Amino acid sequence: FLILNLIILCLFSARTFVRILDWQNGLKLYSHDIQISQNAFDLENNYGVELYRNQKFTEAKVHFEKSTVLAPHWWTNWNNLGAMYEKEGNLEIAKNLYHKAIDNGNYYLAFQNYGAILIKLQKYNEAKFFLEQEALARFPQNQILIAQYLYLQKLQNQVE
Repeated sequence: FLILNLIILCLFSARTFVRILDWQNGLKLYSHDIQISQNAFDLENNYGVELYRNQKFTEAKVHFEKSTVLAPHWWTNWNNLGAMYEKEGNLEIAKNLYHKAIDNGNYYLAFQNYGAILIKLQKYNEAKFFLEQEALARFPQNQILIAQYLYLQKLQNQVE
């Protein structure tokens, strides 16, 4: 029994050592894992995040899109795809993708991004309603959402 436990321990130790070699950085780790676990929506999304962080935007977008196909019910992938479209200047598409992320889950970043995109699109009344009725109702202590709301109030006071 003791010998069997030692063999198992040695096998797990060897596997742990091999796995550590994969972990040089997130990009290397996810590029390795995505080859092994194909069609894993979370790996596709996380690999997209690493590509985005490494300024490989076109490649990142492909992986975010694949993640949304694999997991249309998730929220993080839709938010990240929205960020890609926003970066490209496609604000209306980004707005719709952020809204999809909100519809799918309670992800604070999607609420922040949606509020910000409404402000960028100068949809101030829609932004104010969204922040008052939805975003701040769910995340009353979120400093970014509060700042967006205060910015809209300041704009409104300047007009009056």
